[in-house]
Amino acid sequence: MPKLFLDIIRWLLIIFATSVTVKWLWGIHWLLGLLLAVPVFVVVMNVIGFATLPLYGFTQEVSEARRRLKELERRGRN
Repeated sequence: MPKLFLDIIRWLLIIFATSVTVKWLWGIHWLLGLLLAVPVFVVVMNVIGFATLPLYGFTQEVSEARRRLKELERRGRN
């Protein structure tokens, strides 16, 4: 799975969840939505970032790094 695809999906989820939450807060009171927009963004970014982190283990870069690490470990034993 390409890393760029995962990044796009992650950022779309972050933007969507932030906008829905801020819109809900704005419905309660406009000042609440305005003041909490940045803290909501930071919290949503971290939650979704940690939730999608295991998916990055399936990228081509990580599998190549694992393969090279195994190769180095085999050479170190000889």
